[in-house]
Amino acid sequence: MSRLEPNQLLALSTGFALIVLVLSAVANGPEGTVLRYPILAVVCSLGYVVLNGLWSRRMKLNRPPMIHPDAPGTAVWASLFPMLLLFGSIIPVLFPDRDLGLLVIVAAIWFGLTMESAFKAARRDG
Repeated sequence: MSRLEPNQLLALSTGFALIVLVLSAVANGPEGTVLRYPILAVVCSLGYVVLNGLWSRRMKLNRPPMIHPDAPGTAVWASLFPMLLLFGSIIPVLFPDRDLGLLVIVAAIWFGLTMESAFKAARRDG
């Protein structure tokens, strides 16, 4: 079994936190959000990765992955992403029957950011 790279582990943990947030929003949201929130999360995450990759290539931007081996403090700062998504999953419980589409979109973009970082780290190492 191979070891997970820290950026891949960050994307995995943020993905699980996004799943918890979407399930909380579906369970406590208004009627008709059973399909809308999961589809919104998938489309926004994949859309961010694809469109940001195209934009970065066009503008010739070369950002490194979020977690650097040379700077151990980046792992601590990057761990805020899944933690904030888990805290965000409390919002639907506190405010039931509200449309939380914006919360799902923001969480999906943060997950897309961690996915992009994992892809960059895999390209760098492999």
